[in-house]
Amino acid sequence: MLVLHSRVARTEAIGAFGPPRRDYCQGQFTSTATDLVCLFEPKWAMAVSPTSVRWVPEAKYEVNKWSLYGPPTWLPTAPDGRYRLFLRERAAEKYIYLGPAHLGAHATGLNPWAIFELEHKLPKADWLELGGYDGWDIRGDVSARLLPADLDEFDALLDGDGSGHLHIALTRYEGDELTLITNHRRALLRYNGRRATGELPREDAPEIFWSSHRRLDFCAPAEATLSKKGGLAATRHLFACGQIPEWLSWEEFGDGDEWLFREIRASLRHLFGYSLVEADALFEKYMGKRKQWQGAHGGQFHNDEYINHEGPENMAYVIQWSAGLGEEPGSLAFSDWRNADYERRRAAAR
Repeated sequence: MLVLHSRVARTEAIGAFGPPRRDYCQGQFTSTATDLVCLFEPKWAMAVSPTSVRWVPEAKYEVNKWSLYGPPTWLPTAPDGRYRLFLRERAAEKYIYLGPAHLGAHATGLNPWAIFELEHKLPKADWLELGGYDGWDIRGDVSARLLPADLDEFDALLDGDGSGHLHIALTRYEGDELTLITNHRRALLRYNGRRATGELPREDAPEIFWSSHRRLDFCAPAEATLSKKGGLAATRHLFACGQIPEWLSWEEFGDGDEWLFREIRASLRHLFGYSLVEADALFEKYMGKRKQWQGAHGGQFHNDEYINHEGPENMAYVIQWSAGLGEEPGSLAFSDWRNADYERRRAAAR
């Protein structure tokens, strides 16, 4: 039995799971009687986080028959969905055994890739050996990897480009993550599934933020934001000290549907100009019609999973179409109407 995170040669890696039966993808996958062993080379695979590995197929492999909901044609299927992953560092001869993993995501088309989610987090020494970073990984409007000692450089990132809008996300080996989005006066700050809140009455208009690509905007309930100064200070404190300041106030984000319903109402107000009272009434009208549709369609239409999948902005379009305009849901005309409104907003944002 192989020891997790041990270094082994190729033959030893395969032999630990039984005699080899067949190679796939130019030897990057080998099947045995019970397992599928993945022996990834650094040219085509890398650890993108301490718990995930990204693999890019070297060629246009055809190892599976195409099916709508099945695995991609270029990726072998592992027994019970568990792949045995090995990854070699560029300068090393042996592979590190990363343990079992499952396929977390993949993309097909001209630039296919697959993400494997590890069942066991990489030790930090192995993470660094496989090309991982120390300190903070920063994404969004900017891209950088900085240590807490690089505070002057981080302050320059927080200053932004002078537009008043900033969108950055911070993560590190420990796995915590902070997202900060600002406009000229307010900030939307989320940390590990929680959202920081400020002191604003619920009746205030939704706060508008530019998306990171600066072409479209989106909104958040005013009471779910905090001052821009507070958001920047909290982000700076986490970067430098490694922990969130105690003075922040929080709401739970992601437990239950209330947060989603609140953001749907905010999107209705932002996109279609409703007051808070009007948005609440329209939302309730839609929920009443939804119950009728569920009864007519055997309870399978517009269920809670659908609402969560669509997200706040698209659900605002659905509600405006069906409850605000009185049109039939799910029609092709809805898609045409929504796409036309998207294009109008893109043109106005340019």
